[in-house]
Amino acid sequence: MLKKIRLMTVIAVLFAAGILAGCAGRTGEKGKEIERLLEDKYGEKFRVTSIRGGSYGGEGYYEAEAYAVKHKDLPFSLNMDKDGSTFSDGYTMKRGTALIAEKVQDNIGKMKNPYYVHVQSMFPDSLTDAPDQTLEEYLSREASNFYTIYLYVNPKDETPESIWEHVEHALDGMPSMDGSLEVFFSGQATMKKARKYVESHASLEDEYMKIGEDDHVYGFDFRSGTIGTAKSGFLDAARQKIQ
Repeated sequence: MLKKIRLMTVIAVLFAAGILAGCAGRTGEKGKEIERLLEDKYGEKFRVTSIRGGSYGGEGYYEAEAYAVKHKDLPFSLNMDKDGSTFSDGYTMKRGTALIAEKVQDNIGKMKNPYYVHVQSMFPDSLTDAPDQTLEEYLSREASNFYTIYLYVNPKDETPESIWEHVEHALDGMPSMDGSLEVFFSGQATMKKARKYVESHASLEDEYMKIGEDDHVYGFDFRSGTIGTAKSGFLDAARQKIQ
C-alpha cells in the first residue's frame, strides 16, 4: 500500500514542523546502532552524521542523516521508532535521483561552459530497497513520485537559442517521469556553492533556495517526460536575463 502511504515521510514532516521536540547532537551509540541497521539492510558501510529525537502521541522516534561510504556525496535522511521496528530511509531514492541527474547531463551534452545539474524527489523514501536498480527500473517503480531538476548554466558566449537546443533534450529517454525543470544562469562560484550544499545536506532547505534565487531564469512542469510548449516562455525569460 505505497509502503504504508510513505508513513515515515509524514513523520519527517512532523519533525520539520517542530511537532517532534528534540535537538541534533553527537550520534553516539544510537548512531552506531543506525549504521548497523543500514549495513544489515544494504550490505555496505554507512556513516550517520546527525540524529534528532523526540516523541509524538506518546511514541518516540528518531530522525537522522547519513551517507554510504561509497557515495559520500549522496546524504539521505532516515526515520525510525525508538525500538527500531519501523525504519524508513532515503538511500535508494538518492541513488535513483543521481541516475536521473546523470541521464539529464548526458542528454544536455557539452556546452560552452561547465554547468551543474542535480535532482530532488518529492518523496525522499523509495518504494523498494534496491539501490542498484537501473534508471528504467527506478522510474517505472516510482511512477507516483515527482522530481525537480535544478540546472545551473553559465550563459557566457551562449545565446538563449543555443541554450535551449541543449535544454530541450534534457528529458530524452525518461518518458515515465513527471516533475519540473528549474533553470538558473549562474557563474562558477554559485554553482560551487549549490553543489557543496547538495552534497552535504539530505534535503533542500531555505538556505539552499537563497543560493540561486537571483539567478533563476525559468521553471516549467513536464509530464511523462515531455517539456511541452515551454520554448517561447524560456526564450523570452532568457533574453531578459542575459540583457
